[in-house]
Amino acid sequence: MKVRIWDGNNKRFEYPEAVELNAGIEYEISTEVKDREGTEVYVGDLYQTLSKTGPAYQVFLKGGAICGGITEGDAIPLFWELPGGEGDENSIDDLYPTTEWFTRLAIVVGHIHEKEDLG
Repeated sequence: MKVRIWDGNNKRFEYPEAVELNAGIEYEISTEVKDREGTEVYVGDLYQTLSKTGPAYQVFLKGGAICGGITEGDAIPLFWELPGGEGDENSIDDLYPTTEWFTRLAIVVGHIHEKEDLG
């Protein structure tokens, strides 16, 4: 499992080789997925779709699933897709795992710590 740790004093990430869990340290887990530009995506990253015209969405770990949303409350699973085309009748039971749409259309534009620094 790859993680990173935010060093708030130096405003940068540390990428430890070995992880020793310590209380009070916030670890950000790698999704092991890369965005359109080849940037590895971590929980806490902010991303936009290719057009970069909409809001930045945050990557969350929610209920054991990697999710994306403006807030954790509205976050939905990121790496799942419905079979078929637009207008097809599908249910939540038809979802299947995929990272294809994310690696084609999403771009990491920052991380939650930059958002916090902006106030």
